[in-house]
Order: sequence, then structure tokens, then C-alpha cells
Amino acid sequence: MEKDPKIAIIILNWDGFDDTVECLESLKKLDYDNFKIVLVDNNSKNNQGSRLKEIFPHVHLIRNKINRGFAGGNNDGIKWAQENGFRYVWLLNNDVVVERESLKYQISHFKDENVGAVGSKIKIYGTDLIWSKGIYLLKISFLPPKINFFSNIDEGKKDTVYETTRELKYISGCSILLKTKLKNIFFDEKFFAYCEDMDLCHRMRKEGYKLLYEPRSVVYHKILRSYGGRKFSKTAAYYSYRNKLIFLNDIYPKYILFLISPFYLACFIRDIFRIVVFYKSKKVFSRSILMGFNDGLKYILENKNSEGRSKK
Repeated sequence: MEKDPKIAIIILNWDGFDDTVECLESLKKLDYDNFKIVLVDNNSKNNQGSRLKEIFPHVHLIRNKINRGFAGGNNDGIKWAQENGFRYVWLLNNDVVVERESLKYQISHFKDENVGAVGSKIKIYGTDLIWSKGIYLLKISFLPPKINFFSNIDEGKKDTVYETTRELKYISGCSILLKTKLKNIFFDEKFFAYCEDMDLCHRMRKEGYKLLYEPRSVVYHKILRSYGGRKFSKTAAYYSYRNKLIFLNDIYPKYILFLISPFYLACFIRDIFRIVVFYKSKKVFSRSILMGFNDGLKYILENKNSEGRSKK
């Protein structure tokens, strides 16, 4: 690997002007010079893409005429990077702020040709609390009793433990550095948002690539700013429950799907309970989860094959 390979940093903006400005400002301070920022605007209001281009004229702007979601918008940026000879792409949420050495530590791991992607330690913006060190598909603990299902690793814990680089199964799309030569580098756009990162990681591992967590690469995430900072929005609730079923359907045969289904249902009941107890718009959020469950179940019934992957 060359000393400082050129990297395309892809930032997706959708009505997040102020957060995107802060993100782009933090990228100016990176201890790494050989990169190009690709700003993909997903049809934001008030001509935000052009306004951002005026403030940051060095970025390459891609204007989408519709909101193509997290998956489609990032695919547009990845495609541009491939066509323009970039060997690596760093996908970043627009509502993050990066530490100075984040990219330098990530790219160092690509000396190993078997590494396909490297993720970051993601902290909650303004705190020393962890948001994600990767993603659990399923983890059960007994002291205290707890089920982690499609959950961020160590979410809510203080960042007090010394860590070294380790392999992961799933890296959060909030911050992921990828090789552009990967056969399956593009997100599956049927997800639109949520679980598309897990699906991509699953396909990379099937190709034989290692996925790494690099704790020295630190970014700070303004949690769910795209949805008003709430743990649940009707959009997030719908796609989360729809896409969990789509993802499980696509990677597992029927008998595994049957074994995992109780954990999905347990989380489903838990979140309905939380909405009933804590949310004012109970009908709106409950309806969104139920619609997501219904559409996910419909997908399973229409697309299941014997190998555990969608025919589409």
C-alpha cells in the first residue's frame, strides 16, 4: 500500500445543513492530507447542497433530485469514487465530528490485503459515552438478564477501557472505511435506511474479507439527528422493523429464522411497551412499527428461497 493513498470521504446530507457544516469543518483538521470530500445532497430543502458548496468550494457535490435514502445516496458517492480512481472510501454520517487522527489510524490497517473495512469508536456527541463499537446481531447476557438484538456494542457505557484492534462481524455505517475494489461494495438499496450496513458487512465477510474495529479512530455522533434526536421516529421505527426481517430473511435459512424470531418478537413487544408508556403520539409510532413488521413479513413470504437469500 502506498504511503498516503487517496481517499474519498463521502458525506450524505438530507436537511441537516448545520450538522453537515460542523462535520466538514472537523474534516479540515484531519492529520491526513490526501483525500477528497464527496458531498451527496439527497434533495434537501432550501437549496442546501448549493449553499454547502459555496461554503466549502473544495468538495465535489452530487445533487440528487429525490431522497435516495442512506443506501442510495452513499452508493452515488461510492460510484463516483470508483469512476475517479479512488482505492478507498470513508463513509461518514453528516452528524458526526471526527478526531484529528481518526482516518490515519483506520487506513493503516489496509497494509493487510485481507482487510476489507475498518470501523471507528463512535461516542455520543458532547460526552465520553460510547454509542457504538460495532453491532451485535444477537447477544444474551444473564447478569443482569439482557437481550442485545440488532444493538450497538457497549452503547451507553463510559469510555474507560483500554482497547486494541479486533475483528468484528458488523461495522456501523456511521463511520466505515472501505476498499473500492470490493465486489459487493454497494449497499442494497431496498433497505433505504437501517440494516444496509449489516447486510454489506455480511457480504464482505462471505467474500473472505476481515472487518476491523479501530478504537484509536474516534468520531462523535449526534444521535439520530436526521429524525429529531429521538430514539424513535415514525420513519426510523418503520424501517428498523421492516429491515430487520428483510436482513434476517436474506442471510439465514428458514430454520435459523424460526429460532431467531422469538428475540425479534421480544424486542417488538418491548418497543411497543416503551411507546405506550413514554410517547405522546402512541398511535403514530405504534402504527409505524406495525407497518414495518407487516411489510417485512410480506417480503419474507414473497422472496424466500432455499439458500436464505432473496431472489431479487
